[in-house]
Amino acid sequence: MRIVIVGATEFALELGKALLQQSNNKVTFFIEEKQRATQVSAETNAIVISADYGDTEALDELKLDQCEVFVAATDVEETNVLVALYARDAGVKQIFVRTSTEKTVPILRKLGMFPINMENLAMKNAELMITRPKVYDLINLDQGQMDMTEIHAKETKAVGKKIEEVRDKDYFALATFSEGAYHFEPERKIREDDTIILVCKVGKAKETLKKLK
Repeated sequence: MRIVIVGATEFALELGKALLQQSNNKVTFFIEEKQRATQVSAETNAIVISADYGDTEALDELKLDQCEVFVAATDVEETNVLVALYARDAGVKQIFVRTSTEKTVPILRKLGMFPINMENLAMKNAELMITRPKVYDLINLDQGQMDMTEIHAKETKAVGKKIEEVRDKDYFALATFSEGAYHFEPERKIREDDTIILVCKVGKAKETLKKLK
């Protein structure tokens, strides 16, 4: 998957490192500050381009028409929105925008973008920890016992099987997603255009995906 991350915030860097752990991901950073760009290049295996965030020629070098995921993650919301709109105009389908303003969220969603509000995410994580501690213990990303992943059905041997039939000792299919809706019915047969949502043991995500292919 080709991914472009704009910005050099701690969030942007950690996200890039996490994405690079999956061998099929190719991450490109677009960073304004040259010194920070050099640092990120040294710390990751990513391609790093350094230029002004408003430099359209530099943005075009990113070959956004071939980009599958675009993440606007600078510490300036206006910059994030502007580069995200540029990426949208270039044809990128999945665009994530870091925002700290709640009023911006519905606008971004209306434009087909995915807002990332760090304060909101932290609040929801804390709420889950307090009100549903057993759920939190099971699925929290740092110390949970279970993980969730997804795979396109057409890449697997699961097409034609029922959701309840896709399972073994380390994983099970929770649902499928297609045409904007989730389907949880155990008897539902998996179609080629579905995305399968899987629950697996922590550390078994890659192994699970390999088993299904």
